[in-house]
Amino acid sequence: MVDVNCKVEVEGIQVTPLLIAAEKNDFQMVHCLLNKGAERVMEPKKNTAYDEDITVGLLRLKEYGAISSPAYICFTSENPLLSAFHFSRLLRCMSTSSGIHMIYSEDYLKLVDRADDFTVALLELCKNKETVSSLLKDCCKSKTKWWNKEDWKTLREAFDKKQKKFVADSKTQHVIQSAWIDGQPFWAENSGICWKLIYAIFLLIMCGALQPILALSHIFIPCSPVSRFIKSPKTKFTMRMISYATFFCLLIIKEALISQHVHVFSPQGERIIIVLLYIWTMGFLLGEVQQAFCQGAWQYCCDLWNVLDITVLLLIFASIVLQSIGHEVVAGNPYFAVTSLLVTLALLRGMQFFYLHEKLGSMLLSFTSMAGDVFAFICLFLIVVFSFAMSFHVLHHYYYSEDGGKTALSTFRTGIATLLWTIFGKDATDQMDVYDLRYTNFTDGSNTSNTSVPVFTLEKSHLVITTTTSYILYCVFCFLTLLILLNLCIAMMSDTFTKIQDNIDIEWKFERSKIWMDFIAGPVLASPFNIVPTYEFLRSCVKWIKGGPSEMPCIYEKQLVRMLTLHYINKHMLGQKEYVCSSEDSDHRISGVTTESNV
Repeated sequence: MVDVNCKVEVEGIQVTPLLIAAEKNDFQMVHCLLNKGAERVMEPKKNTAYDEDITVGLLRLKEYGAISSPAYICFTSENPLLSAFHFSRLLRCMSTSSGIHMIYSEDYLKLVDRADDFTVALLELCKNKETVSSLLKDCCKSKTKWWNKEDWKTLREAFDKKQKKFVADSKTQHVIQSAWIDGQPFWAENSGICWKLIYAIFLLIMCGALQPILALSHIFIPCSPVSRFIKSPKTKFTMRMISYATFFCLLIIKEALISQHVHVFSPQGERIIIVLLYIWTMGFLLGEVQQAFCQGAWQYCCDLWNVLDITVLLLIFASIVLQSIGHEVVAGNPYFAVTSLLVTLALLRGMQFFYLHEKLGSMLLSFTSMAGDVFAFICLFLIVVFSFAMSFHVLHHYYYSEDGGKTALSTFRTGIATLLWTIFGKDATDQMDVYDLRYTNFTDGSNTSNTSVPVFTLEKSHLVITTTTSYILYCVFCFLTLLILLNLCIAMMSDTFTKIQDNIDIEWKFERSKIWMDFIAGPVLASPFNIVPTYEFLRSCVKWIKGGPSEMPCIYEKQLVRMLTLHYINKHMLGQKEYVCSSEDSDHRISGVTTESNV
């Protein structure tokens, strides 16, 4: 006789029993109501209307809290782990969105933490490495071994949804690191400086000097014993680094020697270097296309390091076009500007691999996290500079300096440049004094032969009021920029550094794991050997043309998630049951004490 879908008003908000139970994360009540036919809580729509009622915003918060609760996810989702990933990303977007939702940002962040803790709790229920590996890899066995986009599906989804706690967990890190060092010699993980030095020399010889031999053996003899070593993610990383270093050396030789007509190499050698540089560039372009195919176009473009790769390639092609159009490099040619930017970005691109080192990776994370503070400081600083540059322009544009020329602050453009350099220690007080220059004529009486010819002379008068105003404006500018804004920027960066240090281990492991995954699930050969199609690639193309299934159906992974979810439900329902029993016992004790006191 009870209507499980009835709506009641709680604090002015119409709610259902299931919404209340899910928001409170009550496993028993959620299970009971769903079994009795309670209607599921629908995902609310995002609304940014400025005239939205308060009760609507609170109801939306309650609905998000209900559908993202572990109790509701466990009983309503086919894959609770991926559903928790989805809701965590959705709630994080709600907490950072503008408009009416930013009022409840702290509440949404609490829901994000609860969803993240739920995913970690499911992971902690895995008791061995095989279970964790099956959960992360999704157990999809591909019939074509060239590139399987569904391999490591759960872990890829964790990267996409920014599940940093899940990725940084010790069990996840154990599986990823085991895959990272797979295929390496057994003595590679020995501690000690001597062993590390021997291992570094071994990698340089195998992946550097012998890389062409390894690449050719993988292309033409894919089943050889060498194939397991070259398919190792650590080997692929080392070959990629050596390939990139070779590319950068070829770029430096071309721009610093060949383009500047420094005759170190013979004409034939110069042509060989240019051809090798273009071949390496085509290999890098093909590698970026493969990476975009694996990650997806949108996910690929969201990574700033990939954007930097695209920029470097575009600059290379732009330099080729400019050099071919100009036929001869002359002064003032935009070719020099393009190549200078190209060399700088190509060298900075290698900074991403600093994430693999614990100390350098932590420093790079702190550096990148302060970009927002620096941008905010630049915005405030430019507003101050523009306002004062305009003031000095109005004050100085009619007058002159002591030497008779215009001051550096007389024009708006030079005024901005002068004030910008002030923050770097350049003193501009010598530009504050202004003078009024007037030409007066008089007749020289000593010249009796021609007394009617006028002789002009220059009179210079110091303008005290204008000079004083200039000094006052400059003092105010220095006070605002050097004393207030600059120290404010330092304080903001210090605060950001302190915040990032609290979670530096999680942040660093997440970034390092992303780089590891690029080589674990990425192509084998580095540029320029990746231009040659391999046997696995050709077999994948044939399978794709025939239209046959390229993947085995994944059944065990769903059973594994269900089993983990069942363990999680039993654990929490038992805990809530014990809590209810202890509460009832305490109520009985309290009632007994009250009865005795009344007696």
